[in-house]
Amino acid sequence: MADDCQNIEPLLAAHALGSLEGDEKAQVEAHLPACPSCRVLWSEYRAVADGLLMAVPEAMPPDNLRRSLARRVAGPAGALPASNGAADRRLTSWRFAFGVAIAGLLLVNLVLLQQVIGLRQDQTRLQQELGAGQIAQAIAAYPDAQSVLIEGQDAYGTLVYDPARPVAAMYTWGLQPLPAGQTYQVWLRTGDDGRVSGGTFNSSGGKAFTLVVIRAPDPLQDFSGFGVTIEPEGGSLAPTGPNVLGGDL
Repeated sequence: MADDCQNIEPLLAAHALGSLEGDEKAQVEAHLPACPSCRVLWSEYRAVADGLLMAVPEAMPPDNLRRSLARRVAGPAGALPASNGAADRRLTSWRFAFGVAIAGLLLVNLVLLQQVIGLRQDQTRLQQELGAGQIAQAIAAYPDAQSVLIEGQDAYGTLVYDPARPVAAMYTWGLQPLPAGQTYQVWLRTGDDGRVSGGTFNSSGGKAFTLVVIRAPDPLQDFSGFGVTIEPEGGSLAPTGPNVLGGDL
C-alpha cells in the first residue's frame, strides 16, 4: 500500500480540482476507498478546492445599468427596444472589467492552492524523515546491532541492522534525485541468489545524504546481502535497472 500511496498522492490535488481524466482518475478512485490516509489528504485538498467557489464576492450592477435595462424591458409590447449605444458600451465595459477581476481572483486562489499543496507535501516529507530518524536510532540502540559498509560507483553508505529483526536503517551519500517515472528499489539477496524487494525510495530532495528504512519479509539473518537498483516508478517484481549500491550481510 505504501508504494501505491507514493503513486497516488501526487494525483490527489488534481483529482480534488476535477482535472483528472482517464486511467489516472480511475486509479485514484479505485485507491481511495481502501486507503484512509489518502482519503484524509484528498478531503483536505477538496476543502480548499470547494473554497474557491465561495471566494468570489457578490457584485451588484451599477444603478444606471439597472435603470437602462428596466426601461428597455418596459418598452411597448411586441416592439424591439431601441438601441442605446452608450448603455451597451457601458455594459460591455462593465462585463469586461468584471471578467478580468474574476480571472485575477481565480488566479490568486490557484496560486494559494498550489502553495497549500506544496506546504502539505513538505510537511508529509518532514514527518516521514522524522519517523525514519527515530526508527534508525532505535535500530542502532539494539544490543546486537551491526553495521556494514555499502558501496557503489558514485555513492556509498552504511547499513545498520539487528540480524534477528526484519528492519534496517540505510544511510547513503551521493544518490542523486531521479527523473520522473523512476525510483530507487532495495533488494535483499537470498541464499539461492534470489532477490526479495525491501521497498522503494527517492533521494531526499537533492540532498547528498539520504536515510532509508528497509523492511524485509524475514529477519535479516536469512539474507546474504542487498543492493539498490534504479527501477520504474512503483517498483519492479525483480531487478531490471542498473545497480547503484550493494553490500554483504
